[in-house]
Amino acid sequence: MILLRCIRPDRVIIAAKGFVSSVNPYFIKPTEFTLKEIHKQSSAHIPVIFILSPGADPTEQLLNYSKNYFNNLISNSQDSEERGLTIIPLSKGQEKKATNKIQDATGKGNWILLSNIHLCIEYVETLETMM
Repeated sequence: MILLRCIRPDRVIIAAKGFVSSVNPYFIKPTEFTLKEIHKQSSAHIPVIFILSPGADPTEQLLNYSKNYFNNLISNSQDSEERGLTIIPLSKGQEKKATNKIQDATGKGNWILLSNIHLCIEYVETLETMM
């Protein structure tokens, strides 16, 4: 692989995956999960953070799961207050809006999806202190 890196650096990742899969394919297979399993492991004090690779987007799955979850929650409760998932695409100037929505959701038990957080890296520190 060292020689390959000198000659064709664009092929190193493919070669590394091939090597690792020949040793133990367990480390190459993507982790499969269901949102129901993840939800069971989380709590109001344990946030769920998805670290995504290019091309991966669980937004649609999350929307469907939250719609089912909150519909069941509302139908089993007399609480008619609007509940559910709020998606906030982050960019410059959205930090205050995100903070307000997070604080509001914390009190009501709603969910927040912060997308494009890589555009507001400095906001991550604020998120840490809020948690």
